[in-house]
Amino acid sequence: EQIRASPVGPEQPDSRVHVDVLVASWRRPELLKRALDSVERVREAHAASLCLHVHVIDEEAGSGAGPAAARNLAAARGEAEFIALLDDDDQWTTDRLVRSIDFLKSEPDLALVCGDMGGAESSALQGRVSIPTEGRTLNHRDLTLDCFVCTSTVTLRRTDWEHAGGMNEKLQRAEDYDLWLRLTGEGRNIRVLPELLALYGEQLHRLSDDRVAMVRATREVLTSSAHLESDR
Repeated sequence: EQIRASPVGPEQPDSRVHVDVLVASWRRPELLKRALDSVERVREAHAASLCLHVHVIDEEAGSGAGPAAARNLAAARGEAEFIALLDDDDQWTTDRLVRSIDFLKSEPDLALVCGDMGGAESSALQGRVSIPTEGRTLNHRDLTLDCFVCTSTVTLRRTDWEHAGGMNEKLQRAEDYDLWLRLTGEGRNIRVLPELLALYGEQLHRLSDDRVAMVRATREVLTSSAHLESDR
């Protein structure tokens, strides 16, 4: 007897937004686990609309070359339309990506979207910038006066990351600030959202704890990547 196969319809296209999550990690597995657990909470909360591809570069994979090199390597492993950053000693909040991606999809002049970041006692942007509900648009000049961008809250398009060439691997500090300056140097904007998009972890030893080294690195990237020749 001939068995007739049941008709099978065409495969449904994946309508979810794909995001590559870049995580650079260096010898702190407990904090990394918390960071990745926070990504899983985002994945579970928005499974119908988001598809997250997590790329972790730890010491075994080459993170000892520095945070810029690790993030570049993580980015090279993915191909999603959007890129989101997470330091291994931070954690995302559940709605970390949704509004950021909506803005990037609707406003082509945005180089990146970021937001506030919470600590044990206060937020990163408290007292620095006033942000309305729909966010605040800031530009290259604003960025040269204050690096208000919290790295673990950043979402951007892959095309912009690749056009900029990723992060400068010669920099061991302020490599993220350098990238934001290069992304906005030709007139692109940054949208800062008022909500907490990430939380600081419990790591006590950060590269940014060396204030003198951070000042030197900040001066270096401002000299090389800020473009305000006519602005006193």
